[in-house]
Amino acid sequence: MRKNGVILLIPLLVLFLSGCSKSAHSVDKVIVYDSHHNHVTTIKNQQSLKSFSDLLGKAGAKTSNTHGKITRDAKVSYYYVMKQAKPKVTLHMYTYSNSHYSRLKGLPVLGTVDYKLSNSEYNTLNKPQNLNR
Repeated sequence: MRKNGVILLIPLLVLFLSGCSKSAHSVDKVIVYDSHHNHVTTIKNQQSLKSFSDLLGKAGAKTSNTHGKITRDAKVSYYYVMKQAKPKVTLHMYTYSNSHYSRLKGLPVLGTVDYKLSNSEYNTLNKPQNLNR
């Protein structure tokens, strides 16, 4: 069940971040905070949202049942809040400075998923300023 659910992560994120209509895009966004809860950037434009969604989709595609893979000593580097207007949904994602795993919370049906990041995905998500083009 968990493995099949993770496979559903890709289309869910694409739908989540692409929205249903042009008017929805004006309020769909990803807000990024650092480990001290300071605002880093807000991703709003469609191209950046699509790139972000694709990045998470690729990471999720190669993930199987990995909930609980993040160690207790993992240090949060960035906290992503993904908000969609229609339907009203909010997801939370954490990246870590000392772990190549990321945690995504708030997924319908799945709840929380931990997934392994490639070096490229890890570097991109730990430099969120570069995501906002």
